[in-house]
Formats: sequence, C-alpha cells, structure tokens
Amino acid sequence: VVPLLAWHSGLRASVCDLAPSGIECLRAYLAAPGRADLQRRCDSFVCDAVREPLPFQANAADLCLMVFTLSAIAVDQHVAVLEKAAQSLRPGGLLLFRDYGLYDMVQARCERRVGEHQYVKQDGIQCYFFSTEKIAELAGKVACGLEVVEVKYCTVLNVNRKKNLPIHRVFINAVLRRTREHEVPAASR
Repeated sequence: VVPLLAWHSGLRASVCDLAPSGIECLRAYLAAPGRADLQRRCDSFVCDAVREPLPFQANAADLCLMVFTLSAIAVDQHVAVLEKAAQSLRPGGLLLFRDYGLYDMVQARCERRVGEHQYVKQDGIQCYFFSTEKIAELAGKVACGLEVVEVKYCTVLNVNRKKNLPIHRVFINAVLRRTREHEVPAASR
C-alpha cells in the first residue's frame, strides 16, 4: 500500500492485518523521517477478519487489496471474508487479489496435506493454494455480488543467488468488481 500512497497524494488507505507484527512494521516504516504525509493518510490496525467485522464503511471504498489473505484462512471462511471485504466496496469498486497458486514452490515443500489444495507449511501454518476456477467460484458465492474482471496465474522465476538455484513461484492474481445489482442491506452494515 505504501507505493500507492507515494504515487497518488490524494489517496487514503486503511490497512488491517491479523498479525500485530505486520502492523508494527508498517507503522515503523511510516514513522521514519520524511514520511509524515504518508503516515497521515494511512490508518492501520490489527483485525481478525474471520471473527470480527471489518471496521470499514459499507459501500464506500473504491479499492480493496487482499494480498496473501485467504490462503491463511480456514477454507470454510473464504466466502465470509470475501463478503466482508466486498461490502466495503462501493458498487463498481474493485477487489484486487493476490495469493498462492496451485503448484507453487511452497506447495511442493509442504510437509502434509490436510484437504484439497490445503497443506501445512514447514512453519506449521495451514495454507490453501488456489486455482483460477476456485477464485471464480468463490466470487460467485458472494451475496453482494463480485464479478470476475480478470483471474490468472502469475508465474515468477526467482533465483537463490547464494546457491544458484531456480525458485519457481506460482501466484493467482485477480481483479473482482462489486456489481451494481446487489446493494448491502442497511441492517448488515
């Protein structure tokens, strides 16, 4: 979010993360000398998107970023968390999504499988690996309406310079649009 804030001086951002360390890292970066304007335009807080409502105004945001969010959430909560994010968007607003794709190098390194496309990583954290079809399926289940503008695999070849080893990464990038046909009822805001 920091590059976006730096790029557009009129942009404001609200950032939430389950991990306090992630929020502390962002706040420390924004508190550095010369970044007062960025700090003023960025609210950040810890929030468990599964257990808590998102503290955003309904139907107001133009853009929502979900970066490596759903993969760390229980599969049975994917639609509910997407729904919460979509409700914050104004009709026509965009949800930009990036997460682990099927056959990513991380998936190959996982120690055990616990469900379809769901594994436990070496650090003990469960992780889900998405297909393009799964993202389209989840978007179709969101009650306030999310249409798929684009969903694709993004493959990246990194190189471990110390060992000169190729690292093949596979991510899912998606652009989802909040449809105009479905408004969030006032009672659920």
